[in-house]
Amino acid sequence: MKYLFSILIIIVLSLQGFSQRTNDLKIGLGQAIFLGNESGATGVNKINGLPTFFIEKPIAFTIDRDEKICLNPGIAVFYFHELEEWGDENAGGSKDLNNFSINGYVKLLFKQMIQRRSEAYIYFGGITGIHMYSNTSGEKIIFSQNVNNPSFEEAVNKTGKDFFNTIYYGVVAGFQPNAKITALIKPSFEFAFYPSFVSKEIEKVSAVQVSVLLGINL
Repeated sequence: MKYLFSILIIIVLSLQGFSQRTNDLKIGLGQAIFLGNESGATGVNKINGLPTFFIEKPIAFTIDRDEKICLNPGIAVFYFHELEEWGDENAGGSKDLNNFSINGYVKLLFKQMIQRRSEAYIYFGGITGIHMYSNTSGEKIIFSQNVNNPSFEEAVNKTGKDFFNTIYYGVVAGFQPNAKITALIKPSFEFAFYPSFVSKEIEKVSAVQVSVLLGINL
C-alpha cells in the first residue's frame, strides 16, 4: 500500500485527456465510529471526533452506457479526540489528546447506473490516502502514592504520526438517489470501512464512517 497513492495520482494525471469528465464537485461530511472503544469501572479507552469534512472531484471513465469507472481525488480534514483513563485512588493516569490531520486521498470506484435519463446509481470500490500534515496536542498525567514512582504531568504538542498511520486505506460503498441530470445539487450517501485506521499506543484501531455528500453541478 506504500506506493499505491502515488500510483493512482499518476494514473489521474496521465489519463485526464482521455477521460469523460463529470461536472460534479462532491462536498461531504462523515462521522467516524471507532471499533473497540471501552468504558467501565476499570477505566476509559476511547476515540471519537468531530465529523470529517472532505471535498473531491470525480473523473469518470465510461465502460458502457450504464457503467463507469471513477477516480475521485480529494482532500479531507480529520479531528479525533483520544481519551484514556486507568487506575484507582492510589495510582493511575490519564491521556487526553486531540489529533488533527489534513490528508489527500483517491477513491477508485465502479459506478452502476440504476435508471436511465437520471443520475441514480450505486457504487463501490477502494480508497487510499496519505497524511500531508498532522498534529497531536493535549496532556498526559500519571499519579502515584509510591515515592519511588513519582507523579508527573506532561503537555503534548507534536506531530501526529504516532496516532495517524502515514498511509490509510479502506473500502467504500454508496448510493445516489434518483436526480435529474441537470439538477444543481445531487445528494448521495456513503459507507466506508478503514482497517487499522489509527494507533492507540501499539494497538491498531479500525473504524467505519457514514457520510452524506452533496454533488454540485458546476
